[in-house]
Amino acid sequence: MCLPCAISRNAESTRVDGKERKLLAQASRNGWFFVLDRATGQHILSSEFVKTNWSLGVDAKGHPIPNPATPDDPEHGYMARVAREVLPRVRARLGVRAT
Repeated sequence: MCLPCAISRNAESTRVDGKERKLLAQASRNGWFFVLDRATGQHILSSEFVKTNWSLGVDAKGHPIPNPATPDDPEHGYMARVAREVLPRVRARLGVRAT
């Protein structure tokens, strides 16, 4: 299914896999475009419309799969490095013991 030609702007319903369906399309701030069946909530299509680093793709339900190596990752990300490397030096310099 080609994304740009699958949904017309003012269509009340659209043919998907030979069936007429009423669709809901949303471009989210997270960089993904989602198409759902309005009546059932069933996932029709998920597509990345901008390059993102926080997601590895989508699962069978159309949910994005988080990338464990992104900056927000508690073990490998930027803040984890700050907590591991920077904070102990700051505490030592200030004479503050970790609790």
